[in-house]
Order: sequence, then C-alpha cells, then structure tokens
Amino acid sequence: MSAQKNLELVKNLLPRTRPVLKGILEKQNEVLWGKTEVVVRKRSFNKCRHVLYSVVKPHWLNVQLYSSVLKEKVPLTLTKNTLTHIEGMGGLDDYLLKTPEEEMKSNFSSNLRWRVVCEALRQGEAEAKAKNRI
Repeated sequence: MSAQKNLELVKNLLPRTRPVLKGILEKQNEVLWGKTEVVVRKRSFNKCRHVLYSVVKPHWLNVQLYSSVLKEKVPLTLTKNTLTHIEGMGGLDDYLLKTPEEEMKSNFSSNLRWRVVCEALRQGEAEAKAKNRI
C-alpha cells in the first residue's frame, strides 16, 4: 500500500478505532506476532457515498511456554494462530530456530530467538568438550 493510501485510510478510520490501532502498533514490539495480520474492515454507505474503516483487534493470549534450550518457562503474549503454528512446528525452540527473521515482526521475538541460539551454541560447545574428555 502506498503512503498516500495509508494516510487516507487513517483519516477515514472510525474515531473510536484510532486508539485501537495505536494500541496495536505500540504493542507490536512486545509480542510474538507470527503471521498475525491487522484486519481493516471497509464500510461503504451508498446513500451519502461515505467510506469508513474499522480495525479488528487481535485477541492476545498470555501464556507460558517451556523452552528446552533455555530450560525455563517463557512468558509470551501471542495470538491463537501463532500458538497453533508453534505447536505445529514442534514447540517454541523449533519455531524460533526455523522461522525466518522476516516473519518474526517484533523486537521481542528476535531477542528471544537470539537467546535461544546463543544458549544452544553454549550447550553444543559444552557437549563437545565433554565428549573430548571421555
């Protein structure tokens, strides 16, 4: 979408929808976003030829998923679709390690991924040293 269309969309948002969109955008970097998209509904009124847009707020779940690499429960905020996707990939660690960086869409998920990768490397080095001692 072009910048001009985005500006037009924001101008035509229903007044009570603006804080919802602002809240979603502010929370975006604090959640495990996954493939969840912001849904914008277009409402056309034929009699007055007016168009308004509304935003469908994602339903956020607060969960704790166990990371076998970090050996701890990680508190997460995510959508049901993202949770289903994580379960389908075999767990939190597999999701973080196999999902491309472009699909992470938040600083929180990138930071969590970095923690898992670093810890996995540390564990791999420790196992290699233990095998060399035997």
